[in-house]
Amino acid sequence: MISGKLAPTIGDILVLARALHVVPPRWRRALCRALLNRALRARSCVRTSGHAHPICGDGTISSAVLRRGRPHAPLRMTHAYAASLIVVLQMLYPEAQDTQR
Repeated sequence: MISGKLAPTIGDILVLARALHVVPPRWRRALCRALLNRALRARSCVRTSGHAHPICGDGTISSAVLRRGRPHAPLRMTHAYAASLIVVLQMLYPEAQDTQR
C-alpha cells in the first residue's frame, strides 16, 4: 500500500491529479504509478543520506510531481480532472473501494 508509505496530504493528492488530467486517460495509471514510485525513491534517499534526491525530490508526492514542472490547475472541475482524482485515490487507497460495496 503506497499511502501508508508516503502519508499523502490533500495538497499531494490535488497536485498529482493536476499532473494526470493533462495526459490521455490510458496513460494516467502508469504516470501516477511512476510519480508515486519516484516519491518513494526520494523518500528512501532522504532517509539514508539526509538529503533530497536530485531528480526525484524530497520524498513527498508534491515534490516528485513538481520536479516535472508545474502542472496546469484547472479553473473548474472537469471530467478529466475528476477522473484523475479518482485514479489517484484508487492508487493510494485501494482498500477504500471494498468499503463501498
